[in-house]
This record gives sequence, C-alpha cells and structure tokens, in this order.
Amino acid sequence: MKKITSNIIILLILSLFISSGSCFADTIKIGIYENMPLVGIDEEGVPRGVFVDIFNYIAKMEKWEVSYEFDTFENNMIKAENKDVDIVLVVAWSNERAQKFIYNDETIYSSWGQIYSNANEEIDSFLDLEGKSLGVEKGDIYYIGDLGIKNTLDSFDVDVNYREYTNRIDMFKELEDNKIDAGVVSRTFGEYYESNYDITITPIQFNPIKIKVITGDIKNQYILDSVDKHLVEMKKENDSIYHSFLNNLLNGDAKPRLSKTTIKYIYTLIGALLVSILAVIIGRRKLTRQNKSIEKQNRQLKNLIVSAPELSFVKSMEESFVRFVKQLKYIMDTDEIEMVVLLKNKEKYI
Repeated sequence: MKKITSNIIILLILSLFISSGSCFADTIKIGIYENMPLVGIDEEGVPRGVFVDIFNYIAKMEKWEVSYEFDTFENNMIKAENKDVDIVLVVAWSNERAQKFIYNDETIYSSWGQIYSNANEEIDSFLDLEGKSLGVEKGDIYYIGDLGIKNTLDSFDVDVNYREYTNRIDMFKELEDNKIDAGVVSRTFGEYYESNYDITITPIQFNPIKIKVITGDIKNQYILDSVDKHLVEMKKENDSIYHSFLNNLLNGDAKPRLSKTTIKYIYTLIGALLVSILAVIIGRRKLTRQNKSIEKQNRQLKNLIVSAPELSFVKSMEESFVRFVKQLKYIMDTDEIEMVVLLKNKEKYI
C-alpha cells in the first residue's frame, strides 16, 4: 500500500513537472494592435513599441519563445476570450473586462482619453460636441468604458453621431480630411501621431486608466506572475530598461511632435523673412545705382565749373551765363531748372 501511494505521489510530481515544462516550452502567442508608441508594427511588419520591448526583455530573462499576432484591438480581445492567443499587450483595466479576463497585478503605464478636432472646428468642452460627428475605436475603453466618452456624454445629455473605426490611424486620416468633426484616442497615441496630420488637440481629457497585460486562460497565470516579478524588480532600479523605455516615451524621444499647422506657420514665417531679405537687397542695389548716378552728375557739374574760364571767349557775359545754364540742364537731364537772366534790362527765361 505504501509502495502504491509512493508511486502515485511520484507520478503526480512528474505530471506536474511535465505539465509545467510543457507550458514553458510552448511558444507564447501574444496579441498586439496599432497603438504606438506603446505597441504596434513597423513598415516591415516587425513588432515594436514600449510594451513589446519590455516583454521581449522579460521573455529573454525567462528563456521564453514568443510570437506576435497583429490584429485590431477588438479582434485581439475576442482571440483572448477564445484562447486563440495567450496574452494581449496594452489593455486598460476595467470592471467589465476583469469579469472576462485575468490581469497582471503591476501597472505598466497610465494614460487617459484625449479628444482631437479637425482644423475647422473649435471644441473646448463636452457641450461643444453637441450634434458633431465623433470618431471612436470599436471596443475601446475610452468609447464604451464605465467612464468612456459615450457614458460621459450621455450624463451631460449631449447628442453626437458616433463613427466607429477598427483602428485609430484611419480615424485621424478622416479627421484631417474633415470627414468627421472630432475623434477620441488615448493621450499617448495622440501625442505620437498628431504631428502627421493637420488636426487640433482640444482641452478635453477624461477617463484616466491603468494599462496592463491580460489573458483569457488560467493556465497562462504563470506568464502574468513572471511579468509582475520582473516589473517589480525593474521599477526599483532607476537605470533599468523599464525606466529607460518610459523616459524615452515621456520625453518625446519616440517621435517629433510639431503639428502640421505649426509647420505651416513656420514655413510661412520663413517665406516672409526671405521676401523681406530679397526686398532689402533689391532696394540697396537700386539705391547704389542712384548714388552712382548722382556722383556722375556731381563730377560733370564740377568739371563744368572748373572749365568756366573758357566761357570768356563767348562774346557777352550774358550769353556765357545762358550757355552755362543750358549745359547745366543737359547734365542734370531735367527741364525743372528755370532761371531768369537780365539781358540789357530785359528778362529772359532759360
């Protein structure tokens, strides 16, 4: 009996070890979506973002094999619920989601909702959204969360026309093209992409949230536990990779943040400055030519005066003076000089 009991215990331990080992040996499938700078893919389809970098570091420490599956946020949540992916990165915490999914304990990042408008709209408060078309992302917590824009506007009795999108990039494109009046995104997404579009950030911010990692399968609890363990360690060290990534994010190193409107103003100012400089250059050249013309006239007048004794060969002093004035008119290239000469008690106009 004791021998049977011992064998059962050994088998149980082996089964647990094998089961545990198989969990760690399997490739972890990670759901990601476009929400840069936190998570997304580059032009070649390579996963990128702060959460990807942090998770890759943890996977390296744990010697995990990982694969990323890019899809819309809504589809990733469905995949997690159906256990088609092991975890999903960058998921805001909410009571409703906590009923369906398992979150890790440590908050990786915090954010809030931000409203942008097209360049033709002036939106400063929730009330200004009355009757407007408002872009939102399907399944986004800033849209349908407890403190999302829908519930918030309902509480103010503000009626808007919601336009749902599968990703925020398309929303920003149509916002720039004036196909919608305003759009709701996360603060970090807006800061990262706003410089690519001619849109306007509004003062409206709402629904601060905590961003974490989720799974839809209890067997993946070990992944969340490992994530929490490493996050706790990294948060304690100021020079850790976690703080390095977040510092780059908060300091705006991820991407320049000049809006298109600001860039247009800069170009306009540069253009005006160049025109002003050109006008000064042309004015100086014109003034130089005028000065040279005046100097030439002065030299000619000086020569005329110097040569005045030669006029003694003229029969009369009066005629000499008349000739002098005529030459003066010729040199000055003008008829505006009018002098009265008394010739034998008679007035003569020259």
